Amino acid sequence: MIEETLLDAMDKMARACDHVQSQFLGVRTGRANASLVERIPVEYYGATVPLQQLATFQVPEARMLIIKPHDRGSIAAIEKGIQASDLGVSPGNDGVVIRLSFPMLTEERRKEYVKVVKNMAEDGRIALRNVRRDARKVLETSEKDGDISMPVKTNYGFHIIKRIEKKEVSTFESMKKELQAKVNKDERSKKTQDSFVRKLKDRYGYQKGPASNLQWFLDNLDSTYFVGKWSAKDLKSDKTLFTLDGVDFGQQQFARYLEKNYRALRKDRTEVVVEAQFKNWEKTAILEYEESLLPAKYADYRALVKEYHDGILLYEIMSDKVWNKAVKDTAGLRSFYQSHLDNYRWPARISATVYECANKTIAGEVYAMLANDTITSKHVIDKINQETELNLKVKMNKYDPESTNFLKGQALKLGRNLPYEFEGKQYVVIVTEQLPPMNKAFNEAKGVATSDYQNFLEATWLDSLKRKYKVKVNKKVLYTLGE
Repeated sequence: MIEETLLDAMDKMARACDHVQSQFLGVRTGRANASLVERIPVEYYGATVPLQQLATFQVPEARMLIIKPHDRGSIAAIEKGIQASDLGVSPGNDGVVIRLSFPMLTEERRKEYVKVVKNMAEDGRIALRNVRRDARKVLETSEKDGDISMPVKTNYGFHIIKRIEKKEVSTFESMKKELQAKVNKDERSKKTQDSFVRKLKDRYGYQKGPASNLQWFLDNLDSTYFVGKWSAKDLKSDKTLFTLDGVDFGQQQFARYLEKNYRALRKDRTEVVVEAQFKNWEKTAILEYEESLLPAKYADYRALVKEYHDGILLYEIMSDKVWNKAVKDTAGLRSFYQSHLDNYRWPARISATVYECANKTIAGEVYAMLANDTITSKHVIDKINQETELNLKVKMNKYDPESTNFLKGQALKLGRNLPYEFEGKQYVVIVTEQLPPMNKAFNEAKGVATSDYQNFLEATWLDSLKRKYKVKVNKKVLYTLGE
């Protein structure tokens, strides 16, 4: 039993790891990908379902994802689900499809993708913990309080052990804060940090200012400090309290530290509080000073900071020049739409009611019922779904048969069409109208037109930069990159 339980747990853990890895493979930073949204939970008619069950996905270009709901009435629910997720992209819709425009990869975008990957990893960890918990429960059923072991040999002889009581070890998550607090309070941690600070003092020629420069704080700190009402607004001077690497750290800096760091302090004599807080501030200030020098000391760190800085700067410029401008410039957007009408056309479509049936028998019943022109979809649903709602689903919409997977290739005519099979389901389609190709109204094309207008603005802006700043490529160096 024990061996079987362990083997089963190992198999389930392996499958959980494989699942997480497959999710990771679906993440494409900086590019649109259906994998980023497929599992977003959506509240749909009282039930929570993944987005992939409610819509199909298209990626017409690198940074654009189009979501086509099966049911147009679900658009609002899908938008709400996307907004509530960690995706970090604002959806837009034209009443038929939802469009997600993914900006260029910046520091902010990296952070958003990190959140997505962290959520995937956390789901994997939860799955592993659940498997481990279930296996442990099975194994523990064979071990009860009062059980007596077989003889056990140690260096001191043979022993028989009786189990009196088993106490569970708390999970890491439940003990995390307690463990962190213990580490921070541990003398070894403090000694390590204090040792590092002493080395920094020696390295940068630390010099403490006159003790009299602390006198103002000794004279003015009172009981209001412990409730956060104390202020150093009356402090007019900025005498030096210590010097590090030729830089003076004065009274004003210490005063600001005191105003912000008063919580969890035990009431004591003023001189004791001032001395303790001065030591804390001194240590904090020295560590922050060392941190500020890291870019100058380490080339890799400097390059990373510069990359983040440039990424944020580029994102802000792109927002101003392209993304926000396209949204705010309604006149420019409408003009762009008018000049590119041929890009925003509906293909030949049908207005239809689609009955998705669980099997051929149900499809036959539905087809027979629909022979009566007066029967309503609600009546059909109520009749077929008496036992389970899984028997029949009904969709009413305008469809492009060539781009709708369950309609493509079907010779559909006006009226009732014979049942047919697609991917294990049976379909009965009632075509109420055949719509010819036509231009989309501005509101219908607004989402796609906005994206196109953004691309146009970006290309125009980049062309102006190329004209202003001449680019010369060192081909000799460029060709060495592949070596």
